[in-house]
Amino acid sequence: MKVKTAGLGLHHLGLVSRSAAKADRFYRDVLGLEKSPPKTLPASLARPLFGLEKDVLVLNYAGEGLQFEVFVLEGGTPAAACPAHACLETDDLDGFLGRCRGWDVPVIRVPKGDSLVTFIRDGDGNLFEVKTAAGR
Repeated sequence: MKVKTAGLGLHHLGLVSRSAAKADRFYRDVLGLEKSPPKTLPASLARPLFGLEKDVLVLNYAGEGLQFEVFVLEGGTPAAACPAHACLETDDLDGFLGRCRGWDVPVIRVPKGDSLVTFIRDGDGNLFEVKTAAGR
């Protein structure tokens, strides 16, 4: 079940693990979520989005109405360079980003292929990815 309010919905949570084995043990074995094939977030995206100067292994685990995107950072990462985030969905991306800019909320947009990856940061530094709701 996706939660929606004021035209926004929660798409996924991005979290950090110190190893793929620890992530598998918790998200797959303990929570019983299905694991998708691993992906790599290239440094060209990790740098402007999260301040990470390296490629990052990304594991996705999902179940009914629940999705975790887990960034594997062996040895940890500096607090200022952390990819942990919540991903929001909106029916009106341009309107939502306009509202963010109107409230001086930083908007981060980075090219990825033919599209843009969009993040906002709240006043405490927490990251939120923003996507257009699927099928809209």
